[in-house]
Amino acid sequence: DAGIHFPIWGTCNGFEILVTLVNDFVNVLSHIDDEEGINHKLSIIKPGQFPGVLYESMPNKLLNNAEDKKLQFFNHENTLLTESYVKAKKLTSFFNLSATAESINGVNFVATLEAKHYPIFAVQFHPE
Repeated sequence: DAGIHFPIWGTCNGFEILVTLVNDFVNVLSHIDDEEGINHKLSIIKPGQFPGVLYESMPNKLLNNAEDKKLQFFNHENTLLTESYVKAKKLTSFFNLSATAESINGVNFVATLEAKHYPIFAVQFHPE
């Protein structure tokens, strides 16, 4: 808030840590089965629907591939369900939801979050 910003990026467990920190250590994560070593498609909130930066300059071909092909590698036992994000007021006031994914069991969960006022990004998958 003092105007000195530095980027923070959380991947997988880092995503889970950021969610827990922002939610004042109240656990909103859920256990999810059969999500270790799985690739999923993303459902990206289209650039322009909120002031995010993760996907706004991504070429359409890459956006389409991320949504149409199972390219994103997920390897986790805990997740932030989309419905849990929506109910967690501290999370919704701090983060914009920028993408979701669906588990092999049909469970919808948060894939990427972007802080509304800070350069803080969190992804549940492994982009590396």
